[in-house]
Amino acid sequence: MHPLEIMLHIGLMSFVVAFSKKTKPLIYSAPKRVNKEKIYISILIPIFNEGKNIEKLLCTLYSCLHDAEIIFINDSSTDNSLELLEEYKETYNYKIVTIEKQSIVADVLNEGFKYVSPNSNYIGVLNGDCHVEKDWYEKVHSFLKNHDVACLKMANYSQQKTINSLPQYLAFLEKNYKRYMFTYEEAFLSNGYFIARKYLDRWKTITEDMHLSLQLKLKDVQIYQHPLIRIYDALPNTWNLYLRQKYRWMYGDIINRCLFPPQNIFAVLISVYYFLPCLVLLSGFKFSLLNRIQASILCVESVMHYVSTDYKNLYLSIFYASSQYLFSQFFYVTLPFKKITW
Repeated sequence: MHPLEIMLHIGLMSFVVAFSKKTKPLIYSAPKRVNKEKIYISILIPIFNEGKNIEKLLCTLYSCLHDAEIIFINDSSTDNSLELLEEYKETYNYKIVTIEKQSIVADVLNEGFKYVSPNSNYIGVLNGDCHVEKDWYEKVHSFLKNHDVACLKMANYSQQKTINSLPQYLAFLEKNYKRYMFTYEEAFLSNGYFIARKYLDRWKTITEDMHLSLQLKLKDVQIYQHPLIRIYDALPNTWNLYLRQKYRWMYGDIINRCLFPPQNIFAVLISVYYFLPCLVLLSGFKFSLLNRIQASILCVESVMHYVSTDYKNLYLSIFYASSQYLFSQFFYVTLPFKKITW
């Protein structure tokens, strides 16, 4: 066996063993706050054609909201989103910022950031197509008030109670898997997070959450996901929406992985996970070492997914890992012919 393969197998197996033994969410290791500084939160919510969800978002958002600044950034919506926001503005008391259409969410957030109050020491980001639980803000504010953390992430759940299509089911499996991972291992940012203002300059790249996550990790900043603070996202219900979402995520993640060098063995393994399918493809599946390593990664991801589901269905876990690998191959095959527009 090649020495590189031996080293990688040791790293993969060590991670699986450590992962499978996790019994306590990482959030419980968050340090207690010593100083009693007041917590002031501003929340940025990009909006583009979210007319169908705005009323539900507002209803849950303001169910327990107090002393937080909410800024809706209207990215030149073409539906009734702006009209609805204007209609409920006096009732709920928030800011509306309308900007010219931006190409990526990072630019929308950067425009909204200009309107944040100078008193705010935490900045939150929520998507316009989500909703939250009734006591969400009390939990967020209480945790930030009592714990000295730079970044708090909410746990992502699916809005849909029933799954109506295969792409929706794949997105559902991925969301559950990542939520479990981020509870017990280091988290990466996605919809629903709060970051200390001093660590925030501006958002960059088409996957601004990943870029910010890697920036924070470069500074040894821990991102804590709280399993009891839930946010509910919409799932893509067609192949077109699913593939566009996955394509954008992978394209942006690869760019960001190239911008930031790995800081630990976990980051190295993630980089191998992203780039190895491309090497296998370029080798024409003829380089046996690459094929064996890729097979090992598939096995490891299957086992990790199996653990995350409480050992319920091994075949489903193999299916999930295989679908992720097949998408990686699809991504690299189509990338040279793809015009990246978002």
